Amino acid sequence: METGPYQWALLRRGITTKVDVEDERIPVLQQAMEYTGAVGTMVMDELVYVHERTETGLGMAMNGIEQEVTRVDEAVVEHTTLIAEAQGDIENLIARD
Repeated sequence: METGPYQWALLRRGITTKVDVEDERIPVLQQAMEYTGAVGTMVMDELVYVHERTETGLGMAMNGIEQEVTRVDEAVVEHTTLIAEAQGDIENLIARD
């Protein structure tokens, strides 16, 4: 996981916990909850970043694939035309004999 300044700020900040006034405050538990919340926030931020990066890469790859398919389709049409012309020439040669 990449940890930049933004992620470090999230980790340092943690989460703000709200507890009922009647509940006993346990400092270790509160720190653990804040740390867990900060790590969870960092993980979600990283997932979004990786997803965006992956989507961009996939989009570029799909664009390249679509261009290649178009090029192949055009080549097939060209070759089909050439084959039809060649068959016509062969039939003309046979008809002359």
